[in-house]
Amino acid sequence: KGNEPPHGIVIDYLKLIEERTGIRFTYERSSQPFAEFLESMKQRQGPDMTAMIVPTREREQFLSFTQTYLSSPYVIFIREKDELILDISALVDKTVAVPQGFVVHGQLARDYPQIRLALFDSDEAALQALATGQADAYIGNLTVASHIIHQRGFSGLQVAASTPFGDQNLAMGIRNDRSELASIVDKALASITADEKNSIRTKYLPIEYEPGSDKGKVQR
Repeated sequence: KGNEPPHGIVIDYLKLIEERTGIRFTYERSSQPFAEFLESMKQRQGPDMTAMIVPTREREQFLSFTQTYLSSPYVIFIREKDELILDISALVDKTVAVPQGFVVHGQLARDYPQIRLALFDSDEAALQALATGQADAYIGNLTVASHIIHQRGFSGLQVAASTPFGDQNLAMGIRNDRSELASIVDKALASITADEKNSIRTKYLPIEYEPGSDKGKVQR
């Protein structure tokens, strides 16, 4: 927003890396669709690094990945006023907002063809679609989504249920022509303690949700 400095879970990790390595990051927020962004990284035309990405074998062709540093479950978000959804089977014949080209998009398209998908360029756009009634649900990473909800002030959303997709493990991805940077960043991430990780997580995670509970509400 305006000249407001970037902040959030990932930024706090990057600041710790800066402190421990002397590297200085320049932050670039892109409105580019994710698939296009990945292609630019593949062509070595994008930024040197993306700070939050799911490591996959296909992406290893053009990115070097750090160790995973954020792990969070895929969950189903709905509007609080709507009927509670107990599991993913209740989404058959409903419209689910997801970001196009992300891993969860592929999993849903492959395993649940009866669920209608509304595709968006980002998690933020998908959550906005749910908040404004353009979709019946959203499936995404609990940590990422809850931070967006809190930051954007989306009201009336709740976590309804877990999904069969398990946890999403996020790493930092560095272009293969910047291999020295990948090694430095990975070592710095390895030095971040469990206490430091917990401190960052509790600072930014405004949704309380325990697997097996019926729902989780945004703590505002």
